[in-house]
Amino acid sequence: MMQTQSDRSPITDRQLEILQLAADGLSNREICQKLYIALGTTKTHFRGILERLEANDRGHAIAIGFRVGLLR
Repeated sequence: MMQTQSDRSPITDRQLEILQLAADGLSNREICQKLYIALGTTKTHFRGILERLEANDRGHAIAIGFRVGLLR
């Protein structure tokens, strides 16, 4: 069962930036190019996002982000 926002650790600023770019439609490769980070680093951030938001996949993480007010 998903915890409430106050019960789980918030995602980091960098994770939020990556989640927002994903919500804007960018692929992992486009995100790493835009942020000047390695593709592996982008994937690592996404694993952290999925874990912290208790999301099943990228789309689910984006939906949760909008639902809990992390994304605009």
